[in-house]
Amino acid sequence: MKNLSRGKKILIGFGVIFVILLFIISFGASIFISNLLQNKIESKINENPEIPYNVVVGDINVGIFSGSLKLRNITITPKQSITDSLSSGTIKSLFKGNIKIIQIADASYVRFFKERKLIIRKVTVRGADLTALKNKNAKKTENKKPGSTGVRESPFSDRFNGLKIREFELEDINYTELDFNKQKDTLFYFRSLSVNIEDILFNEQTYTNQIPITFDGISVNVEHLSEKSMKFYELSTTGIDLNMADTIIVVNNFRFLPKYSRKEYNRRLKYENDLFSIKTKSVTFNGLDLDELLSFKSGIELNSIVVQSPDIVIYRDKNLPDPPYKYHPLLAGLIKKIPVPFIADSVLIKDGNLVYAEKQKHTETPGKVSFTKMNITIGNVTNNPDRLAKNHFMPIDIEAKLYGKGDMTVRMDIDLTSNNESYNAKGRLGPMKASAFNKMTKELILAEITSGDIKGVQFNFSADDNVSNGEIIVNYQNLKVNLIKGKDTTKKAKFMSFVAGGALNKNNMPGDKKYRTGIVNFERVKGKGFPNYLWKSVMSGLVSIIAPIGENKNQRKKSKAIKKEDKNQKKENKKKNRKNKNKKKG
Repeated sequence: MKNLSRGKKILIGFGVIFVILLFIISFGASIFISNLLQNKIESKINENPEIPYNVVVGDINVGIFSGSLKLRNITITPKQSITDSLSSGTIKSLFKGNIKIIQIADASYVRFFKERKLIIRKVTVRGADLTALKNKNAKKTENKKPGSTGVRESPFSDRFNGLKIREFELEDINYTELDFNKQKDTLFYFRSLSVNIEDILFNEQTYTNQIPITFDGISVNVEHLSEKSMKFYELSTTGIDLNMADTIIVVNNFRFLPKYSRKEYNRRLKYENDLFSIKTKSVTFNGLDLDELLSFKSGIELNSIVVQSPDIVIYRDKNLPDPPYKYHPLLAGLIKKIPVPFIADSVLIKDGNLVYAEKQKHTETPGKVSFTKMNITIGNVTNNPDRLAKNHFMPIDIEAKLYGKGDMTVRMDIDLTSNNESYNAKGRLGPMKASAFNKMTKELILAEITSGDIKGVQFNFSADDNVSNGEIIVNYQNLKVNLIKGKDTTKKAKFMSFVAGGALNKNNMPGDKKYRTGIVNFERVKGKGFPNYLWKSVMSGLVSIIAPIGENKNQRKKSKAIKKEDKNQKKENKKKNRKNKNKKKG
């Protein structure tokens, strides 16, 4: 400073004073603008009768040169008018809540004044607790205002022609949906929602889309989500991760659980129905194109859906009356009913467990069929006409352990374009002790298997919406059954008593004089679903082997035809043998 001339010192002094004054002015202007903006926001919203909410902002901070804006402690409450509308049922819902921070960073005001396009580097919403009140008894009303055409009015003009946000971030967002009439009843909630969206664009071109914005990347994480508005079930997860760059959605610890015990569930039902309990480690959706999904045009297309370690329990109580008849489509029919075009190259179920439990009128505890270490691969799951034109079969491969003992494999090929829902099924079961089936037979048919070795089972049949036909091979030795005394006096119980009394084939091995192959023939009960049809088809073949007296008319006809064919074949073989002997003698 000593070497500087007097003039330069004066200029530096004025420069310092100017910077200080500019800082003071900008600081004062920021405070003035912040207070003015706070008052304007609150008055514009709270005094406008068309806006049904009151808004109070605890603090606003404006950075003139940095192009920043920060709002703290925003409180949103419904006005009395909208609360009255919800109470009377003229609207369905309203919300209230608190937001800790809404922050805009690096808004380009200069460019906005030049081009009427606002560019913002980052928008952050942090720490929100939102509550929605829902009146489930509200009347259905149209949302259109009187005189409205239903077409959105464009917000674009000479003053504003677009918005770009380079990064939009939601952090720590909590949401709860309550029943307005019973505000202790939570219908739905999620906790700690985080969303990050990159390069949001809003302009005249994007405005015409179903979703009026575009973006380049999105990631979503929810730590806990629960849906409780269903009548009998609660749906929940401990986390959802969405990564648009990797096109992956992961749902962690998915749960679909009953709200009531089995006893209470039955008390609330008029007719018998399945009660489900589903738990999974994760469900992953791979290759989901969000751009296509959000366009609402091309439907849903996935590379794969992977369900990891599901535990599924299905329970049915037969003490209740049968439900009124209602047609249940098979697998192809269910896929046709998906309301949007759908393609999943594969659906994989890995390391799962499945238990089906059924309680009969004559027993206190349910009979069970269980599958462990279950792996299922389903290919070409689609209702898309173009995909079906190339390949209209959906293959299903199943591997599992029946009762944790017998190795089981099943292959099904479902024709997705068949008018009568045709499919083929074949399968194998490895060696196991017959007594493993007591978990089912003791409770469902009051029969205990005291001994028996199953050497192997094979089945192969075709089926459609009306009937299944095919064959089954069951090789076993030393099968013995005792009847359990119970209250059941039905025809089925009398039949089982007859079987246990001696009509049972105790051995069925190749080479045995009375060796039988079973005939699969079952007329579908169309009020029941695919699993019932598959199981009853296999059971029809088992009965025709183990207790032929239980065959239906079609099976008896086929059995006679097979026996006749066997006799004719034996005669033909004898003739050929005689001819061969005569030739040798000659």
